[in-house]
Amino acid sequence: MRKFIIVFLVAFSFYTCSSDDTDTMMEEEQMEEQMSSEGCDGDTCEATVGADETSATVPDTAFGTFNVEYTFADTGSPFELGTTAVFIVKSDQTLSVEIEGFECITISNPIWRFGADETSGNYTFQDECRDMLSYNLSYNTDGSFNEVNIEPSEGPGFFGQFTLQ
Repeated sequence: MRKFIIVFLVAFSFYTCSSDDTDTMMEEEQMEEQMSSEGCDGDTCEATVGADETSATVPDTAFGTFNVEYTFADTGSPFELGTTAVFIVKSDQTLSVEIEGFECITISNPIWRFGADETSGNYTFQDECRDMLSYNLSYNTDGSFNEVNIEPSEGPGFFGQFTLQ
């Protein structure tokens, strides 16, 4: 009887580790390879400040690493609901972005646009080099991270948002 129980437990443990778990672990390992606390080993984009935009300075309180999930997707969104990402906001005024299924990118030159300013808690990093997306980092009035709104890099619009996992 003991042998039967041991065999059953071993077989059950193999069954519970499905291929979905293995795929998820492999995706997480790939993200970790491209991203570290230092940022991204992928493309870099130095955005330009356009008309009706102002250079922004992200405050020290906004620096950090944020593990997020895409929790709202509008029509035409480039990401599916449930997509995970890591955003690293660094003191050198860059944003490293690693979105599940996409190559990582580091973007410099944050801006304020559409009426945002130093009191709004919004800092936009524009990827004008590769994906033509803007990452509008939003912070609460107490300085804590709120969300990342995904917008077109040119002109107004809204694709969706990443929120903390």
